[in-house]
Amino acid sequence: MKNIKCRILTFLLILSTMSNFAQTKKLVESFKVGTVGYNLYSQDGKPNLGVADTSFYLLYRVGNTKLIAKEIKKITEKSSGEVHLNTIYEIFPKSIIFKREGFTDDAYRKYTQNNKGLLSFKKYGVPVAMTPPPPSSGTVKYAVENTGEPNQVDILPEYPGGINNARKFVGERVEYPSEALENNIEGTIIVTFDIAQDGSITEVKIDKGLGYGLDEEVVRVIWTMPKWSPAKLDGKYVKYRMRMPISFNLGE
Repeated sequence: MKNIKCRILTFLLILSTMSNFAQTKKLVESFKVGTVGYNLYSQDGKPNLGVADTSFYLLYRVGNTKLIAKEIKKITEKSSGEVHLNTIYEIFPKSIIFKREGFTDDAYRKYTQNNKGLLSFKKYGVPVAMTPPPPSSGTVKYAVENTGEPNQVDILPEYPGGINNARKFVGERVEYPSEALENNIEGTIIVTFDIAQDGSITEVKIDKGLGYGLDEEVVRVIWTMPKWSPAKLDGKYVKYRMRMPISFNLGE
């Protein structure tokens, strides 16, 4: 019995150590915007069973434990090490900007010093990118449908366990961003993505967005999906584009 207890305690200790390691913050830079000091940290995301790992930027005011901003730093595919998204930051006299490399000039998030000397969110560009899931309340409704014409393939792609499992995957992982909650943002986002010949997710795009962190949160979750069974045409695996509407509603 003692050996069993020892093994259990050792296992719990390992889990605790892994969790603490994954959530360790590392100081990236200390700087000032105006007369106010800020610390920018990097942090690895929690381990997951998806195909990609995510790290984040965390922005704090010096001497304050309240998180001001949480932006995705990098998303890396586990199997190949390919970087799907890399974010850089630039500090200006009265603002800090987070830019997604490889996107248009509008694909950035800007925090500007207001008349009280504090940073506030001022501008949002809608990139094909991702943003972190802050703790949230509110409900998420979701559905999945095809936009490809069925007669273009002989066999449609299939999520492991069927489409209901795909809905469950999205519903359990999409968070309602605090920025959207604070501004009472509701509505439906349309996200499209390709399922490649090997079943992996590629080319994730927002066809209809809502902003306020919702678009990036949806795309972030899509990128973490496991492989699908790919579509087939004439006995060969082919790429297929899927469409997913996701509705955010604060009233339920």
